[in-house]
Amino acid sequence: MAIPLNILIVEDSQDDAELLMAEMRRAGFKPKWKRVETEPDYLTEIKKSPDIIFSDYSMPRFSGLRAAELLRESGLDIPFILISGTLGEDAAVEAMKHGATDYLLKDRVARLGLAVEHAVEQKRLREQRKVAEQQLRIQSSALEAAANAILITDRQGKIVSANTAFCIMSGYALEEIMGQNPRFLKSGEHNADFYRQLWQTVTAGEVWRGEITNRRKDGTTYLVELTITPVRADGGEITHFIAVEQDITERKRVEEDLRATHAQLGQFLQYSPAVLYALKVKGQDVSPYLVSENMNALLGFTVQEAMTYEWWAGQLHPEERSRVVASVSETIAHDASHTEYRLRHKDGSYRWVEDNRRLVRDADGRPTDIVGVWTDITERKKIQNQMLRAQRLESIGTLAGGIAHDLNNSLAPILMAIELMRMQYPDAKEVIDTVERSAKRGADMVRQLLTFAKGIEGERLLIQSRHLIKELEKILKISFPKNIQLSINCSPKLQAVLGDVTQLHQVLLNLCVNARDAMPNGGALTIEAENAEIDAVYAANVPEAKPGHYVVWRVIDTGTGIPPEILGRIFEPFFSTKGPDKGTGLGLSTVFGIVKSHGGFVRVYSQPGHGSTFTIYLPDSGSSKGDTEMLIKTEGSFRGNGETILVVDDEVPVRQIARSVLAALNFQVVTAANGTEALLQVADKRAELRAVITDMHMPHMDGLNFVRVLKHTLPQVGIIVTSGHLNESETNEFKALGVTVVLNKPFTQEKLVEALRTILKNETMSD
Repeated sequence: MAIPLNILIVEDSQDDAELLMAEMRRAGFKPKWKRVETEPDYLTEIKKSPDIIFSDYSMPRFSGLRAAELLRESGLDIPFILISGTLGEDAAVEAMKHGATDYLLKDRVARLGLAVEHAVEQKRLREQRKVAEQQLRIQSSALEAAANAILITDRQGKIVSANTAFCIMSGYALEEIMGQNPRFLKSGEHNADFYRQLWQTVTAGEVWRGEITNRRKDGTTYLVELTITPVRADGGEITHFIAVEQDITERKRVEEDLRATHAQLGQFLQYSPAVLYALKVKGQDVSPYLVSENMNALLGFTVQEAMTYEWWAGQLHPEERSRVVASVSETIAHDASHTEYRLRHKDGSYRWVEDNRRLVRDADGRPTDIVGVWTDITERKKIQNQMLRAQRLESIGTLAGGIAHDLNNSLAPILMAIELMRMQYPDAKEVIDTVERSAKRGADMVRQLLTFAKGIEGERLLIQSRHLIKELEKILKISFPKNIQLSINCSPKLQAVLGDVTQLHQVLLNLCVNARDAMPNGGALTIEAENAEIDAVYAANVPEAKPGHYVVWRVIDTGTGIPPEILGRIFEPFFSTKGPDKGTGLGLSTVFGIVKSHGGFVRVYSQPGHGSTFTIYLPDSGSSKGDTEMLIKTEGSFRGNGETILVVDDEVPVRQIARSVLAALNFQVVTAANGTEALLQVADKRAELRAVITDMHMPHMDGLNFVRVLKHTLPQVGIIVTSGHLNESETNEFKALGVTVVLNKPFTQEKLVEALRTILKNETMSD
């Protein structure tokens, strides 16, 4: 196929031009040509960039040398062949200097085709070289502008080029590294096998990527991310290797610091009681995307299980779901919120958490995230509830004490009048017995109220728990149903406690009776006793508890248990889950009051359907000895011999009944409404006065101040103090004044007679 070619001919002869074109066609070209013979026409045509120019050497108006010179001045790269009939060697050289590509004699135009092929090929090579040079300049500029270090080696691995970034990174000048193998940079951290495998990879034509530690000229090391790419020639042979290095020393250090910080943060979160979480905010909707691993310790769920909003909503306590959902909107509206609520544990129980949230906004102020912290406050809530319970019980106790005082004054005349009523109305025995039973039941309830409120101070002895529990065991085996299995487990070296044996016996009996009632179909009742030491940490978490050594009693049943919602009320007086005919609701309140008055405290653990455990903590006495023999005093008939007795009480019914009862017992009775009136009676009846019965709490002058004055006036007179309750300081002061007989209101005629017998006997003996 003929090769097309655009040809410009500078020739004054049309025939010679056609001969040249014929030769071109013969040589295999398909010429498209134009002939010019003047300089202006020539300049016009060369601007059209013909493929080649043929020019005659000598013409009348234009010369070949001038044409070659003009072409050179134009800067165009067009092959130029000079043709002449007679061209000497000097002229040919001159033509080449002016820019001619080749020259031919007209009588040898047969070689014109070869000359043209050579000229066109030379032009093509020049264009390729220009392109290559341009690419090389671009590549060189790119190498210099590159932020990464670039190193080029030959096929043998010798350095042939490097950019400025590499020199700066390594600390070497270009002339110092040319011709060297890059291994001169090795730091010693990589062995020979490492470099051998690297070299095998790149010589096989594969790209090698990895990290390598190099050494700078100053001896310091640096870590680079390295990519080595083989460069192939057109034939596929590897000619060079290009290595691109990025210094990642600082990045690695930051990554290591971040990893260490992350690991430390993870460790902190793992052992922290606080659980971190994050929610993505979309309008008013939120969805969880982060929960710290220690959530498993708080709620028993894995992080994967907690990654849905449905899970979060499902764990909220039903009573608090709407409140917590509303608090999310509060967080978005106010940038923060603080709430406390219950979350369900995987085992079905609930944990109280304190939730502190903060809102995160983007640069435009739009809410994007909520970051929150859960803190487990279950124990704190328990302690708060216990403290509130203790405060509530204390308030109820104060109220109960006031009520009991008034009830005592109302019941005292009834109980004292029973014997008088029997003597006056012998046919009304059944009615009087009913009145007596009712009054005594009321008195027992009042006594239990006072025990709950402040504790009744009885005679304190060293008590050995083992003996007390053994006596109780006899009673329980006789009175409890056979389907209740009783077990006793006492430590062999129990310490003694200092207490009132009757009251402590009542504590155990009340707890056992409650346990019996909780097992209507039978079960196991266990009584345990052991020594224990309470440390400051435990005591700080339990109201009423103090560090020290204790004797611990446990009454354990396998009964119905106590529902959590009423557990906090069981020690309140008159609170009972039993029917109205099965209890007064004072049993546990009495236990609470007695234990508190002995310096101890009560703990309860109960699970519905799995029974209850009541644990009593009583301070030990420091002694292992004790005696719990319960003495029963015998009563006998006793009457007076006309002795004068002063009765001091601010309640008119009490004074009236006391006058009637004592008169029936053959005593002379004078009365007074308060201490001031009583002193006037003492002054008037000083000679014959044998005994004084005085109330404690009265207006104007109370019983304690009256007794103080009375002891100065009549130091030998017998004194009986009556009161609904005496606190410890009042009891101690009466003892210091020599008053040893105290009657707790309300009291029966028998107790009054026994008290009179005691003081009148003592007075006779002192006389």
